Amino acid sequence: MWNIFLLGLLLINFGILQPEYPTDVEKIDLQLDEEEIAFTFLDLPNGECTIIQTSEGENILINTGSPESEDELLHYLKIYGIDEISDLIITSPDSEYTGNLKYLVENIAIDNLILPNSMSDAKLGKETDWWGKGTKSEPVKDLKVLVLNEDYSKKKHLGMDLLLEYNDTYLLYMTSADKEVENRLIRQHDLSFVNIIKVGDFGNDTGTSKKFLNACDPQTAILFHKETTYGKSMVLERLKETWLDLYQTSQKGNITIKMKNGYYHVFTLTLDTFQQMS
Repeated sequence: MWNIFLLGLLLINFGILQPEYPTDVEKIDLQLDEEEIAFTFLDLPNGECTIIQTSEGENILINTGSPESEDELLHYLKIYGIDEISDLIITSPDSEYTGNLKYLVENIAIDNLILPNSMSDAKLGKETDWWGKGTKSEPVKDLKVLVLNEDYSKKKHLGMDLLLEYNDTYLLYMTSADKEVENRLIRQHDLSFVNIIKVGDFGNDTGTSKKFLNACDPQTAILFHKETTYGKSMVLERLKETWLDLYQTSQKGNITIKMKNGYYHVFTLTLDTFQQMS
């Protein structure tokens, strides 16, 4: 069985197969050192979900993927050993972010549910913290979160945009893909120290402008998969022009970033990295 799995990994690396975790993997241990944190961007068929795990065993989820990604999401939670969530953060009311929210609230222990103010009419039967522009939080030790923007419109690609910092490593977690929002962020914040950007709205061409990328100047970009995204190829071209390291879940599978002492390391499900985790 493992010979078949390793052959599959080689085929993935050459782009012959779409990357996915085999169903017979029981658990993935990220082997976090003391004071190390890991961000894992899940390869779902449609939608976003990010797992944040600490060396103390704390688990944070940002978004829940789309409804059609439920089986894959639950499988990933199982193999990453997540049966309790300390904080579940939602950054947009759209189904690609909230598709499995109700199921998780009803079936998994969640200490804190965090929703943007734009979802104030949500009724989930659970006490909720509401975040808006300017909200600051430290959900786990040394992980600082600042809400840079919070808005929603059915006509525009808007959501809650976060700046996360862990011991001098900065992750800009964009949900919005809107040039007006980006220009406002440039005016109001110095983003030149951003190390990593999670691209807004699956690479929709209404955002991730060249001006915004130049202002942030990240070294690494993460792009989630959505079944249909307008103008994605144009955003991909802009990202490649900046000479950053681009990771797409649709090509790389699950993408994990480990952070510690101001440094970070990115790895994906390749043959070598899986052997290191096994």
